[in-house]
Amino acid sequence: MTTENLTEPKIWKEIASGDLQFRQVSYPANYRMAPHRNSASHLFLCLSGAVEHLSGDTSHYIGEASIGYVPRDDLHADHFLGEVTTFDIVLGDEFGRRYPGFCSRRSMCDRDRPAQLATNAYREFKSPDNLTSMMLEGLTLELLVDLHRRADDRPEPRLPRWLARVRDLLHANYSEPLSLERIAYEAGVHPAHMTRTFRGQFGCSIGEYIRRLRIENAGRLLTESDMPIAEIALTVGFADQCHFTRTFKKYTGTTPSAYQRRHA
Repeated sequence: MTTENLTEPKIWKEIASGDLQFRQVSYPANYRMAPHRNSASHLFLCLSGAVEHLSGDTSHYIGEASIGYVPRDDLHADHFLGEVTTFDIVLGDEFGRRYPGFCSRRSMCDRDRPAQLATNAYREFKSPDNLTSMMLEGLTLELLVDLHRRADDRPEPRLPRWLARVRDLLHANYSEPLSLERIAYEAGVHPAHMTRTFRGQFGCSIGEYIRRLRIENAGRLLTESDMPIAEIALTVGFADQCHFTRTFKKYTGTTPSAYQRRHA
């Protein structure tokens, strides 16, 4: 399975089991899905790369070996960071009617028991036998129960005004050498409170968020400008081309020059 030349999402394998659909899907580097609603609830395990899941004022970073659950008709957008492959479990209408309490609430989980259950389901999916259908349905139910028990019963809070200020500051100044002290000063909060709340809201550290912004904007410049790679590296905030190339390949699975040629 190679994802290097993808320009659109590709389903590599798909299995139906009753009212459930299981599939392995790959997405091109930096692929974006505009705000949309899915006609069915679905679980997804990130096998490689990372996904930024946006819903209202909330942003979730779903890295490798992490899992997300998106209920039917939930308005959201997705940004696939790097070349991403996921294992998806799509829940049909009948399944939702049988287990309505488990299928109505969005949830994300980072490398915990639900992610391990999803990994077990993926292994079963990869090597099916005459018991696979039963195994997959049982693992899916376990997944939903675990996610349901971990979810907070209270409504998800809106993004605090000061945290929105932090987010906007990062987007406007990602190429600059920012410090936690300066960001916290601008937001009017203590650095420790800021870093803890930021990770809880966005699923990653402030430094990781800045690095993703740099790679995202570097990808745009590689495809939309004639700037040399060394100049792009400096423009988005990297100290030199060597550091930029290593980081870009880590996030996208390819070098800046190969990415540029592919999208020429």
